[in-house]
Amino acid sequence: MRLYLIVLFVSLAFASTEISDPDYFTDALWNPMAFMVLNGDREALVIDYATEGEIVYRLDLHAGTHHGRALAAGPGPGELNDGGDKIIGQFADGSFFLWDSGDRRASLFDADLTYIGPVRESERGRAATMALVNDSTVAVLRFSASDELFTIHRLTRTTEHAVIVEEPLYVITTAAHEALQPMADNPLLRQGWFHRQEDTLCWGVRYSSLVVCLDEQRVRHAGLTAGDLQLPNYKNEPGVYEAPDAAKYPSGIVDISVGARHVYVLFSDRKVSRLRALRVAVTGGMSGLESLLDDVLHTDQLHVLDRETGALTQTITLPVRGKHINVKDGHVYLLNTVDAEPTIHRIERAAL
Repeated sequence: MRLYLIVLFVSLAFASTEISDPDYFTDALWNPMAFMVLNGDREALVIDYATEGEIVYRLDLHAGTHHGRALAAGPGPGELNDGGDKIIGQFADGSFFLWDSGDRRASLFDADLTYIGPVRESERGRAATMALVNDSTVAVLRFSASDELFTIHRLTRTTEHAVIVEEPLYVITTAAHEALQPMADNPLLRQGWFHRQEDTLCWGVRYSSLVVCLDEQRVRHAGLTAGDLQLPNYKNEPGVYEAPDAAKYPSGIVDISVGARHVYVLFSDRKVSRLRALRVAVTGGMSGLESLLDDVLHTDQLHVLDRETGALTQTITLPVRGKHINVKDGHVYLLNTVDAEPTIHRIERAAL
């Protein structure tokens, strides 16, 4: 199977589209989940669970080849769990901070993906996710039925490891915005996608249109402007937690990317058809259900927010669907894994 990276040249409002012949492609790419375009448009860091144990690797987009060291599945230092989300942040020197939700640990890697060392955290509570806010600050999303949502900490690095300072710079609770209130009772509502640009980290919350952006000092803004969809007040029996039923609730935010002036939000108001899910379960089993959910998570709806205020500036219907977005160097990159072979589309805009 090959990955095609199709280049689309479009106007500011995507009014017209010209699709050239595929000029980016690669062999041995089976099921990419996410990617990060590195400086320039030559390389990408790809997360893929179906490439013979290589979960994260560098891809030369133009040559269509893997190169350098890859991060493989395994229990040892510098190895990754073969499941769960991977959140990657890049430091100014090119090295990487990687959170592995499968093993619930963070690690440091240099620019060539050589393992540097662990990120050590004090036992303040159970971490659901960690993400870089800037080169010296990390946000820790807490997994608990409580008002505490995020703790923001100073991060200190040495040549062999990093340490999260125990005392937080500040704490974000579910009182930060009324749309966050359901998370106090059900920690499984604390799902979403992170992306950082410079000093700003943004979180797009699944099953809603809620976007929270913060820096090392404060919550810069939080709101529902990217689709006007409230997070469901999804409660269960005492002590039992479940995520919202995909047949009853829309997918909401599918992914998020932060640019120099805007926040780009992929948004889907689609639900999984219960009748179709039953039919697929009979004929295709779990793999069929996963494909059905993956299809719902692909969308052509893009909401553009002002990075400083969170105000909605534009709503765009994209020329292609995607489930992962990355804005870099004047281009919008979209990952599509359902309409054909796995494809990253590159969309060029006159202004971002």
